[in-house]
Amino acid sequence: MSLPATYNLLAPALLRVARAVARPFIPKLQQRVRDADMLLKGLPQRKQGSSRVWIHAASMGELEQCVPVMNLLSTHSPNIEIIVSCSSPSGIRHAATLPMCVGVVYHPFENRNEIRRTIDIVQPDVVVIDRYDVWPMFIDELHERCIPTVLMNATFPSAGRTRLMSSTVAATYAMLSSITSVTADDASALSELLERTVETQPDSRIDRILDRVDNASTSLTYLRRSVPTIVIGSSWDEDLEIIIPAITSLPADALRAIIVPHEPTESTLASIETKLPCTRLSNATATTQGPIVVDSVGMLLSLYRLADAAYVGGGFGAGVHSVLEPAGYGLPLACGPRIERSRDAVALVASEACTIVTSVSEVSAWIHNTVLSAVEREQRGTVAREYLTSQTGSSRYYANAIMAYLTALSQAAR
Repeated sequence: MSLPATYNLLAPALLRVARAVARPFIPKLQQRVRDADMLLKGLPQRKQGSSRVWIHAASMGELEQCVPVMNLLSTHSPNIEIIVSCSSPSGIRHAATLPMCVGVVYHPFENRNEIRRTIDIVQPDVVVIDRYDVWPMFIDELHERCIPTVLMNATFPSAGRTRLMSSTVAATYAMLSSITSVTADDASALSELLERTVETQPDSRIDRILDRVDNASTSLTYLRRSVPTIVIGSSWDEDLEIIIPAITSLPADALRAIIVPHEPTESTLASIETKLPCTRLSNATATTQGPIVVDSVGMLLSLYRLADAAYVGGGFGAGVHSVLEPAGYGLPLACGPRIERSRDAVALVASEACTIVTSVSEVSAWIHNTVLSAVEREQRGTVAREYLTSQTGSSRYYANAIMAYLTALSQAAR
């Protein structure tokens, strides 16, 4: 199955014009254009007798889902060279910190000459793409060169539901060597589009989250107290409007609250301090009592280690933030009502590991009935942790599939 002629004819020109128009206004695009050639020229020469796996993830978040797979591949054999590509500068920066990667490049733009040059330099034996960043011309070129291409953690592309792009999406996905989706619904939709069976595996980010949870920093353990502790993670003003009054209505020694603003700006911190007397994390010591407000970023995972329960913010805005990290610690959860975009939050609410709260009285009831009850905390926290542990193992599945392609290529070359 080949790409529609209209896509081959029009897409590169339209995308080139769009980039030219957008470039002056998008610093990330400017940085990508500026650095792409330098990174490509800086790739190390391929070692004799090695195998190369090219792993592509659109951004830092998607790349994190690939880390367990990369760890397994690098552990399996020192002769496997892993090249990572991303489409965003944040992904590139993160990839450069991963010790198992021998090189980092930007994914080529949808231009046939650029694609061919990039593939020629990277020299992959197998290409792995995470989730959704599937570009038709790139896949077409890999297919023409008989390079196995694996799509992991796949979701059904929204473009596949449109009349304009459905034939291009079908032709592109049909050229993939392997497709594995994260839900049965995605697998069903892809199977119908492609008229072939699409398998389902849990999301590999579960493996990564549990690994990060189990190895999170213990540098903040001096903040641990004997009273129950609630970490209010990624909070916004709407979250704090119902959380802070519920906390201040309790006796001072009933529990400890650690508030982690989504954006810890000076104005946000000052606003919280006027509503709840608290100590900034940068000033907290082993003897600090009472609530703490976090005035830096990147601390949330370590703070969840201290918690007995967690409130996850964002549920009064665009949607609740990730509930998986606190669930990985086995914490009972609460959040606002906007959970429909997070299948994990929906599942945790259905299992009663997570409680939806919409008012001060509902937060107070959750604190009294769950947070201050050791039995309830343990029961609901256990359910939360089991939700994650029941979905592990997909990283090994993907690593084994990649190894099978490499083995087949090695045997064919003999």
